[in-house]
Amino acid sequence: MPGDIPTHEETIPEASAGGSQSGSSWHGNSIHGSSRRGSGRCESSHDGTDTTVIKPNAKERDKCFARDGGVCILTGAAYPEVCHIIPFAITASAASIDQCHLYVPTVKGLLGSQDAQSLRDLLDLGPGSSDEAWNMLCLHPTLHDWWGKCFFGFKFHGIIPSLNDENCTIQLQFHWLPRNGSDPEERTKADNDAITRMLQKIQQDEGLIMESRKENCRPIETGDVFSLVMAKEEAAKMKVMIDIQWANAKLAAISGAAHFWEPEPPAGYSSGPEVDRSDYVAAWRETLQSD
Repeated sequence: MPGDIPTHEETIPEASAGGSQSGSSWHGNSIHGSSRRGSGRCESSHDGTDTTVIKPNAKERDKCFARDGGVCILTGAAYPEVCHIIPFAITASAASIDQCHLYVPTVKGLLGSQDAQSLRDLLDLGPGSSDEAWNMLCLHPTLHDWWGKCFFGFKFHGIIPSLNDENCTIQLQFHWLPRNGSDPEERTKADNDAITRMLQKIQQDEGLIMESRKENCRPIETGDVFSLVMAKEEAAKMKVMIDIQWANAKLAAISGAAHFWEPEPPAGYSSGPEVDRSDYVAAWRETLQSD
């Protein structure tokens, strides 16, 4: 799950295998401070890869804040946090970009060739390429925390073009996500029956979650659609970020990684040799096709 939120005086660690700064969520990072994009400390890994970490782009943060009206896009509450859809750490350094390139085949298996190519093109732009307003949303601090724990996710709903200017409206659909208590580190056979059972787990009682929409005081519910106005080119890029976030959120929910509290491993524990996670996705897809 997301780690400590970095300030403008701190450097950002490399993206972990799961995509977050210190866990498995591909979203939920926020930007604070007034730094501008630039190099952080200069380091190199043992293989010579440049691990220099850039600083967050305050200009893009301010652009997102202005676009969202300075309020949480879900509740309308003031004083929101500006959050990355996929983590800032993903493109914070050349080393983290190299690591993320390894997961492009996984994105292709989950979302198809078009989104995978869009991600590859983004990574090829170099450090800071995802630190843009189209990869940011304004959320109330509590909702930011819940998003990082995969309590909910955003699904791309559509893009409505404008006839008058270069802007358009992108629509995001809100979904509360179920949590089944499974151990995400335990490999299971994900056949159709198993997936159906996992998805049929009863969601947490939404009555216990009292975040509500400011305009009508109604609790936020699955299926609610929220709209953002932005340039057409930026909307297309945000769609890719939302698609990746949504796939990750669903996988987290059905695997038990949604707000899973990982116990300390026993002494001498080894997770075994490194494996290509895209092989898991390919095997899963083959299993589904054969059923």
